[in-house]
Amino acid sequence: PSKLVAFFLNIYQCMYVHMFFKMISDGKQADANCGVFGRIQSFLQTRNEKPFYYKIAGEDYTLEDIKHGMLRGNAPKPGHFMRQLSSNDPKTRIMPQWIQKDPRIHFVCL
Repeated sequence: PSKLVAFFLNIYQCMYVHMFFKMISDGKQADANCGVFGRIQSFLQTRNEKPFYYKIAGEDYTLEDIKHGMLRGNAPKPGHFMRQLSSNDPKTRIMPQWIQKDPRIHFVCL
């Protein structure tokens, strides 16, 4: 089980960097007038586009799916009521059921 968490942590980090460089190469930049968190937020997802994802084991995983669905045990995002993955989502088959809400995840994932 800890290997699965390590796998998703590594994928999350690689995916985040990959998405960042892809957005720069596509000519998309964050608003220079917003703060650091605003710039990070603008890189995460542009509303009119399909979210950046990786196909893993035949399923599409976004950064949010990995962070909240896999690494946080499918807990709702802070300030939200709905879980990231629905109960019938095929991704939940490999989700570690034993995982607890570990606050250290927030230090690893932006």
